[in-house]
Amino acid sequence: MEPVDPVRYVVRGVEGGLLYQFSEPDFFVPDSTRRALVSVTPEPKDYRLYPDAPHELPGEPARTDRVTWLAGRLGLA
Repeated sequence: MEPVDPVRYVVRGVEGGLLYQFSEPDFFVPDSTRRALVSVTPEPKDYRLYPDAPHELPGEPARTDRVTWLAGRLGLA
């Protein structure tokens, strides 16, 4: 998986920024991986944790956070 490891790409940043959303705890994305991704990502970035949420982050409040974040980046908020 090393050739497609997200850490290789997030260090470049993105003009509009990145929104990280993670469940906690998450079987598929351990805390150390979350922290590594966020720490190497340049600003602008946002980081949200959803305690006791499943990995897929269904429903609210994750959906609301995504829509609000994206609307802000698109100048719709």
